[in-house]
Amino acid sequence: MNHYVALDGKLWRTLWLLLVRPGMLVTEYIAGRRQRYIGPLKLYLTFSVIFFVLASLTPAAEVRVAVALDPGSKEARELEQALEQMPQGLRQAVERTLAEAERNTAQPARTAREIGDRLQAQAPRAMFLLLPAFAGLSLFAFRRRPQHYAVHLMLALHAHAVAFLLLILRLALPAAIGGKLVLVLPLWLLFAFRHLFGGRWWALAARAGFVSASYALLLVAAIAAGVLLFAATPA
Repeated sequence: MNHYVALDGKLWRTLWLLLVRPGMLVTEYIAGRRQRYIGPLKLYLTFSVIFFVLASLTPAAEVRVAVALDPGSKEARELEQALEQMPQGLRQAVERTLAEAERNTAQPARTAREIGDRLQAQAPRAMFLLLPAFAGLSLFAFRRRPQHYAVHLMLALHAHAVAFLLLILRLALPAAIGGKLVLVLPLWLLFAFRHLFGGRWWALAARAGFVSASYALLLVAAIAAGVLLFAATPA
């Protein structure tokens, strides 16, 4: 297990540099000073494993779904109008989802747990597969400053390690505070860009915003695809 998850003294030295000097681990790795720190992939695996172990021990919030509209009510008419404006394929998918939700109102907690378990099982693979996409977005943002793709891939691994660390902290914090941690990652990325590539702060902020927003859209698309696949899977 220790071959894949770092729990030795290097972890704390690496963690300090990762959080206090964003981007510095990449330059240290390129300079050949690799023995002092945990490698990018092992660091990513460390925090991802810790998060998913803790998440599996955390009770999932109960989600209740109720579909009960009076056919003659204003809400029912507005829903019908919205459905009529959708493309036929999308409308049929929404109608099937609503019909399934109405049939399962007696077992909402079970359905919510099943969806949560399915997404949690697919999340590690999805985030790992999106690592090259994050690196590609970073490479594209700095396309006028030629850099090896490996530099951006190492940065992507470190950014994902920070993301998992924030998710770990979110598990232990109240929702009102934990929800604001999402703002930390773009700031971390901004300072990492500053260290690695230099440039003006406003230009770096624009690039960090582009990479963060684009990657967030990819995550939303992955989550939506997971939900649709679950809904389409026969019971």
